[in-house]
Amino acid sequence: MSKKRDGIRASTRALMAFGLGVAGAITATPALAQETDDEIVVTATRRDQSLQEVPIAVTPVTAEMIANSGIRDVQDLTSVAPALQFNVSESEASATARLRGVGTQGSNPGLESAVGIFIDGVYRARNGVALSDLGDVAQIEVLRGPQGTLFGRNTSAGLITINTRAPDLGEFDAFGEATYGDWGETRLAAGVNIPLVEDVIGLNFFASKSDRDGFLDINNDGPNTLLGPSRPNDDSGDANTRGAYNLRGQLLWQITDDVDLRLIADYSERDEACCAAQIYNPVLLNGNPVTNLNASGVEGAPVNYGTGRQQWIANLGGYGPNVSVGTPLGALGDGNIGDRIGFSNYGYAASLQDYGVSGELNWDFGNATLTSISAYRNWSSAGGSDSDYSQADIVYVPQGDANGTEFEIFTQEFRLAGEWGRLDWLFGVFYSDEVIDRNFSFQTGSQYGAYFAGLDSIISGGTVAPGLGTAPVGGSLSTLYNGLALVPANVGSFDHYVQDGSSLAFFTHNIFAITDQTDLTVGLRFTTEDKDLVADFNTPFNVNALRSATIAGLEAAFALPAGTLAPFNNCNPTVAPAGPPLSSVIAALRSGYCVPWLRNELDAVGYNQSRGEDEWSGVVSLRHEFTDNISAYASFSRGYKGGGFNLDRNFDYTYQGGAPSSDFDAELVDAYEIGVKTEWFNGDLLLNMAVYSNEYSNFQLNTYNGIQFVVTTVPEVTSEGVELDLIWRTPIEGLSINGGVAYTDATYGPDDGWVLANRNPITGEQTLARLPNSQLTNSPEWTATTSFTYNRPLFNGAMMGLAYLDARYVDDQLTGSDLRPSKLQPSYTLVNGRIGLATADERWAVELWARNLTDEEYVQVAFDAPLQQGTAGPTQGAFLGDPRTYGITLRARY
Repeated sequence: MSKKRDGIRASTRALMAFGLGVAGAITATPALAQETDDEIVVTATRRDQSLQEVPIAVTPVTAEMIANSGIRDVQDLTSVAPALQFNVSESEASATARLRGVGTQGSNPGLESAVGIFIDGVYRARNGVALSDLGDVAQIEVLRGPQGTLFGRNTSAGLITINTRAPDLGEFDAFGEATYGDWGETRLAAGVNIPLVEDVIGLNFFASKSDRDGFLDINNDGPNTLLGPSRPNDDSGDANTRGAYNLRGQLLWQITDDVDLRLIADYSERDEACCAAQIYNPVLLNGNPVTNLNASGVEGAPVNYGTGRQQWIANLGGYGPNVSVGTPLGALGDGNIGDRIGFSNYGYAASLQDYGVSGELNWDFGNATLTSISAYRNWSSAGGSDSDYSQADIVYVPQGDANGTEFEIFTQEFRLAGEWGRLDWLFGVFYSDEVIDRNFSFQTGSQYGAYFAGLDSIISGGTVAPGLGTAPVGGSLSTLYNGLALVPANVGSFDHYVQDGSSLAFFTHNIFAITDQTDLTVGLRFTTEDKDLVADFNTPFNVNALRSATIAGLEAAFALPAGTLAPFNNCNPTVAPAGPPLSSVIAALRSGYCVPWLRNELDAVGYNQSRGEDEWSGVVSLRHEFTDNISAYASFSRGYKGGGFNLDRNFDYTYQGGAPSSDFDAELVDAYEIGVKTEWFNGDLLLNMAVYSNEYSNFQLNTYNGIQFVVTTVPEVTSEGVELDLIWRTPIEGLSINGGVAYTDATYGPDDGWVLANRNPITGEQTLARLPNSQLTNSPEWTATTSFTYNRPLFNGAMMGLAYLDARYVDDQLTGSDLRPSKLQPSYTLVNGRIGLATADERWAVELWARNLTDEEYVQVAFDAPLQQGTAGPTQGAFLGDPRTYGITLRARY
């Protein structure tokens, strides 16, 4: 085990010891508080309970906090939830939520989310579904740690529950909101509540429409003139725009005093240009140049920015037409992320649609309550992208029906809960049927052959001088890729996947009051799942002849007997390259002729695969109240996240032998947690702490190696840490403070063979060699949030003034799935603020607001640009965080 990992573990043990010491000190302190009427109620156990009574680490986000912080979607929750990370990469469908450092990279729809999202008790298929406008929300709860008992789908890292405001059966109410901000941001929202029959039937409706210009300037130096008038698309303007509308209607029917029915229907649609990336110089951001791993997994020498492949892309017009000695990279310049410039000749248009209906029936029998939640949901996303992130016409994902993913899911849950003496019991059953239908195509552009025809010189020692259209010269392999010049534009892969999965679970969750001060919670869940996949692969252009001819030419050039290089003719990366000088030649050969979108070996109709699994999960927790205001708990829980199939082209289809298979195992976690919850000063101050250790097995890792996404199960991952939460209604009238600090030591386990088994199938590089005993991707050790809310009467009480400020600190983190040091994002702090004036009766209000007030420049996810890796690269790109935004909001209520 490395010294770094030993140090991290020692720090964690010290923090745990400190936490336990604080717990002992707190529980030995005389009580200072009494129960108040202002308690925060949460539903973390599927019951209404006080925040201080649930033996779970929960971050509650109230409606007031949502309004003040400007939270519109789940990603915005990070401003008030320190343990939560939420990143968006190549599309909004690939959004990834992480809790306590753990999440599932969302680019592959075959992987379920480690952090589940539930809206009004209904599971959402993937994290990206929850990026729509949340609407009129009553409360949000962030549950930290695996949830393997009560909620519909097992989650291995935590979950987010969102409760929208139910219809009021007694009063008519209507509200409206208008927002205008910089970057062309506009948002209109309105809602109405109508009691059709007082105390019996009520309706409410919510609608919103929002738009915003993009944060990245696209093609700011003009189009790629080498493509001529027939270029695919100039696409000048901006990218990473926003454009969405949302509708939600609800009916609440109090059928009898004991029976109520809540029906919800919602629809949302987003049409945006997302997600363009910035090609950048990592030295300007973090001081770390790009390096490559050698065949033994050791970091090599730094690669200079703006040379080799990157200059060749510029010469092909990839960074605009202004490429000369004075500006060798054209409009890309120094690659400073603060420039917020991007490049494209195909565009990043994206369309997402989400709709569904649900019904919740509650029937109170007196000694028990039956709850039924039935739901149908459909979510689809479609769009294309310029996959080389330049104006060079090399590779792209086409727009239209060739690229789209649809989730169709039906869920049914029954719960029966009641009390019997000292026992608060609950039994339930959950069923889901989910169908994923995915079309995916990856195609070549008109400069694909030209790019490779010049690349062979660069990778074998040649040079490339700045100049539009100037080709590389020199090098010992200047004809290696000439065959690829025959590859036409608009050919590649056309794949179709249909996955049908069903899940059935039986669960029970029981709280037994051993004494008036001590509770024992026992929960158990049995889940059985079946998944079936049918995959079709079609590669219209056959590259085999080009590859065979090139191999024959190499044998002649090196005076080798015919057939010497035959093992490499099937692009099998498990066959080690021949010794020098052929090792580098074979690696280069693979990088051009063995890309997945030209792999005819995969072609077939009807790859049928099936998998099934049965798993137990659950929780045992002991909670004790030392005083009326101080309690502590200790818990063990078993979490589970289902296995599945890699819904992407995978080299395993070809070389593993036997029947094709792309499945991966279920992810399991054993979680241990100790928590202390305290109230002080008559309940005005809540101070809570949790110390945890989560041990994952078969951790589902989805990595991008510059060519494709590959799913790997890492045998061991641990997440350990300490969290402190504070909610304080201060003695200063109108001033409240919320905050939290989280220390997270989330690390990959040691290498027991999984690194060597996961080489890049093209270059042979050990792409995961940096991972063992290292901190997880997008997992900062320290995060902290704080918010200050101050409400004060003005003008003799006729008006109310609001001042609000929140801040989030994020420690250093590596944002690339391969943990390349150049993908380090240094620590940063985001600050949001709001000031407002409202009438005392809240009939109207006006607010000035700003997000990212200090205009921090930071990277969400860094990646290696496709086809721009190797010893002369890689070119590095990044999906950026939002810049500073500000504006004004008007509210009215009747």
